[in-house]
Amino acid sequence: MSVLNGKTAFASPENTLAHYTDIAGQLYAGFRFFDIRPVISKGKFFTGHYSQLIVDVTWQGGNGQSIAAIIDQINAFLDRNRELVIINLSHTLDTDNDYERFTQEEQNRLFQQLLRLKYRYIVSDGVKDLSTLTLNEFLATGPAVI
Repeated sequence: MSVLNGKTAFASPENTLAHYTDIAGQLYAGFRFFDIRPVISKGKFFTGHYSQLIVDVTWQGGNGQSIAAIIDQINAFLDRNRELVIINLSHTLDTDNDYERFTQEEQNRLFQQLLRLKYRYIVSDGVKDLSTLTLNEFLATGPAVI
């Protein structure tokens, strides 16, 4: 996460941000694996970095780049570069609903938004383990996002 786009009382750039450039900057710097922690804030999807404080059982942290902006930046990068980009989604939180994990409906909405990724890798029939594929196999038809 590279920007604070809304935060709780005890969040600051020093204890919340993990990077100092957005996804586009990271792609151009050579990053190809992204640990995205989606949150819902004011009904929209963002990246997030939150922790639950045991002392008072409150959540502290902040929102980062919007998922929509991340999709746009990945698409723009892959329009110009034949690369494999890996997105790992974890730690979902709905900050509008007491920091609950995403419901199935919220996950479905997120995946619907992710369908805007232009270069989604489509797994061939019979492939059960992506780790067995080579980079050339992932990129056989062009850039790819998994």
